[in-house]
Amino acid sequence: RKAYDLITESMPQLLEHCAIGWQAKARFVLARCHICALQNASTPEEQNKLLSTAADLLTHSNGLATRANLRALRIEIAYWLARVYHQLGRVAERNKAAKEYRTLMENASSNSKRACSTGYLFYVDREVLTNELHALRSTSI
Repeated sequence: RKAYDLITESMPQLLEHCAIGWQAKARFVLARCHICALQNASTPEEQNKLLSTAADLLTHSNGLATRANLRALRIEIAYWLARVYHQLGRVAERNKAAKEYRTLMENASSNSKRACSTGYLFYVDREVLTNELHALRSTSI
């Protein structure tokens, strides 16, 4: 909840002042907040709304991450898009996201010996993003 409040407060400054990569990361974190909020959703309609919003944010984030050439973030996004689309019952989109995830993972593993593990690729950037958000909030007019 704290991350959600922080990002939604700072989103206008992020979209206006930050580079495309930071915008992609912020939208990704916001999408993950929506996914985490599913635990507290009491009705199927509320769950579907959260999932649809997360899918939109992830899709937009993916476009930005592609433009910024952030391969690790794109892997994370493809993984979560496939999961969200699966929950929404959107099979064609799920399969497309899963295929993109597989392709990105194969390219990542063939380009480097370092193992990729979903959930850990984005950890450091999230901490840096939080610090940047605090800095933006304290300097905004």
